[in-house]
Amino acid sequence: MSMPAVPTSTITRDAALNIILSSIGMEELGMAHMINAEAEKIQHSLGTLHADSTPATMAEIAEVNASANQILRDVIKSQMLLTMQLEDAIALATAIDAVEEPATEETKEETDEPATEATTDETTTA
Repeated sequence: MSMPAVPTSTITRDAALNIILSSIGMEELGMAHMINAEAEKIQHSLGTLHADSTPATMAEIAEVNASANQILRDVIKSQMLLTMQLEDAIALATAIDAVEEPATEETKEETDEPATEATTDETTTA
């Protein structure tokens, strides 16, 4: 067997983070559509979605309720995972910012002063 060809990636960390956040947002949107569909299904079974629709029997309403309950439980589980993914993405962004944060003028002055004093002390004692 030959080795698989892995394409080289030119995605930056910021671009990867944006892709992750976009993915989380799109999954959230998909779950919102699922919740809306379940709400419409319940409204239809109760006869409140359209004025001309007839209400369902109690057995049908119980069946729709059980189905909606299971879908909402699954959406909640997915929501919990997405929340953890979002927290991880935020932590990654914070860590990247902390590592890549450029030195400000005040930081540069603070680091330059001790080095200058040490050089002055060494030349004085010599």
